[in-house]
Amino acid sequence: MRGFVAAVGLLIGALIIFYPSLHGEFIMDDLGYIVRNPWITTTASPWLFWTSGEQVDYWPVTYTYYWLAYRAFGENPLGYHLVSVALHALNAGLVVLLGKRLEVKWAWLAGLLFLAHPLHVQAVSWIVQFKTLFSTTLALACMLLFLRFLHTRRLGTYTLAVVVFAAALFTKTSTVFLPAVFLLLPRLWGKPFRVQHVVTLAPFFVLALVGGLTTVGINEAVFHERSAAVFQMSIWGRPLLALQNLGFYIHKLLLPIGLAFMYPADVPSVSQASTWLKLITTCFVAALVVLRCTRREQILALAFVALLLPSLGLVTVPGMKLSLTADHWTYLADIFAALFAASLLERITPPNLRRLAWLLPLPLAYLSFVHAQTFASQEAFWRNAMRLNANSAAPAYNLGVVYDEKKQLIEATPYYERAVSLDPKHARAWYNLGRMHVAASKWDEARNSFEQALNAEPSAEAYMALTRVYLVRGERREAIQTLVRAARDFPGNAEIAAWLRDLLSAP
Repeated sequence: MRGFVAAVGLLIGALIIFYPSLHGEFIMDDLGYIVRNPWITTTASPWLFWTSGEQVDYWPVTYTYYWLAYRAFGENPLGYHLVSVALHALNAGLVVLLGKRLEVKWAWLAGLLFLAHPLHVQAVSWIVQFKTLFSTTLALACMLLFLRFLHTRRLGTYTLAVVVFAAALFTKTSTVFLPAVFLLLPRLWGKPFRVQHVVTLAPFFVLALVGGLTTVGINEAVFHERSAAVFQMSIWGRPLLALQNLGFYIHKLLLPIGLAFMYPADVPSVSQASTWLKLITTCFVAALVVLRCTRREQILALAFVALLLPSLGLVTVPGMKLSLTADHWTYLADIFAALFAASLLERITPPNLRRLAWLLPLPLAYLSFVHAQTFASQEAFWRNAMRLNANSAAPAYNLGVVYDEKKQLIEATPYYERAVSLDPKHARAWYNLGRMHVAASKWDEARNSFEQALNAEPSAEAYMALTRVYLVRGERREAIQTLVRAARDFPGNAEIAAWLRDLLSAP
């Protein structure tokens, strides 16, 4: 009965914290992955997600959920949001259970910190991040099963742990370093490392290797936009980037303000002395803190770093084209950040001050409640991103798209103009800006915008838009020349070929 009451309490707490985003719109990737994805909306069954690698990632459990959720909720975001909030509450409860298994005295404080921390708003309030939430649910279940196996040595428990880990990888490959945590956890009880541990963990490491290579391979095949500086980094710069990102996440855990979808960050330069000085100082301070901790806390800290490794930049993931860090990338690792914090706070002296630690979830919950409001609409989402990324074209462009899709062309135009001023090679922004000028009958400006779009990245739609502008202006020869260029660049485009024939044959 107490367990049921506690679970209901966590769910109610989560509903209160994330209430501002419960009726929030579909945002950014929610559209491309779910409501505008024909694989989700039109296929007869989700079986293709298991047999095909044509999606951005091979995460068939996630796409199966999207398929089922779309049939249950359609284009009403509320149902999706309720599932996410319930999963987050469940994860907080599982953190409590894990803490008790790991003999963290204040396991409940860890669960409340995990529930309330503002870094988790992005994972909970952004519908597409079901993959982050559910993969963490499975990872927690897998850890609990593995710890039970260490105690009972039952083959059925071990087999179930392996199956659950495979499901976690099929949900999101960020769980790939979970076997490394399994190497660490027995050290909590001072158990020496033995060869049999390698044999026991072999299936987990094999699954992790296969899952990791599959994701990397599909990303290489599907994702081609690698112009950002992070994709050009040398192997020597990767450890510096990893340390920089680790420092960022620790900073946001301790001071969770100024949160957004994107963060301004420079790729660290191997040749700059200031980069090395900053990173060495950070490592030195972190080492001093960890050395003052108990063995249990040291192992919890190592587990946090291990689960965060896929997001630190040692291997570049597609999302880093916009931001080197993201709040939802730390969600899984924060299991051990919460347990570490609870263990540390429990040792505070004097006792009266120690009791005040139980109030810490309250200000965190307030900050989460406020931050959840930025996920209530596309406009709020991108305005928040633009506030922190004033020199980035991406949030300005996407804010323009928000107004564009609402047919608010006057409001959209200045954001497209801002995007091209920040990134003159942003072909899509130039094309959309041209459309805005066409709607306003500004033909000279439209012609210039479409030409700039073609200079940045030729596309059939930009060629055809420029042709229409020339025809409106009565410049038939320029229109034909534009279509000739288009036919040369896109020889298989039937619409361009037919239009060019019609213009050439017209008197």
